[in-house]
Amino acid sequence: MKHTYHDKHGREIFAGMTIRHDNGDTEKVYATTDAFGDDDLGVMATNPAYAARHPDCDIEYYSLSNFRTGEWEIIE
Repeated sequence: MKHTYHDKHGREIFAGMTIRHDNGDTEKVYATTDAFGDDDLGVMATNPAYAARHPDCDIEYYSLSNFRTGEWEIIE
């Protein structure tokens, strides 16, 4: 099952885009998989500074399904 997400303007969100929350926070969107192995989209959950110091760590992501994407907008 393909997950689709849309920003507050109704535009579809894709991997590689940057989205901005109403509070000004920005996140890059990544292609991920959900718990069932289906394609999904997410934002990085792993602290980038930690990952830089520990190159063998697993990078983890929060699925966009955890967020109200109607509070986000795609940054062009």
